[in-house]
Amino acid sequence: MFLYLYFLNDIGTDSVKITSACEGLPAYMCKSRGLTRDFISILHYGVTTPKLINPYSLGIFSFFLYSWLSRILICLLPHRWTTITFITIDCISIGIFFLIVFTPLVLIY
Repeated sequence: MFLYLYFLNDIGTDSVKITSACEGLPAYMCKSRGLTRDFISILHYGVTTPKLINPYSLGIFSFFLYSWLSRILICLLPHRWTTITFITIDCISIGIFFLIVFTPLVLIY
C-alpha cells in the first residue's frame, strides 16, 4: 500500500478525486474520509504536512508503518531472537496500538 501510494507521483494531493462512500454524511458518522489523500501527503511531504484532512490519519499511518516494519524485523532476525515470547510481546503491542488508533473511528460521539 505504501509503495502504491508513494508512486502516485503524477497526481497532486489536491487533484486526487476519490469519491467517498459517505459523501454528504456528517463528520461524526464518517471518520475515515480523506485517509487516502492524507496517506499520499504523508508519503510525499512527510509528517509535518500542515494540510491533513483527517485528524486520525497520522495515527493510522503510524500503526500500519509500525506493523509493516515489525513484520520485516521479525522476518530478518535470526531464529533464536524470534521466540514465542518475542512474537507474543509484538502481537500484544500491535493489538494495543490497534485499539488506541482505531477506537476513535468506531465510537460515535
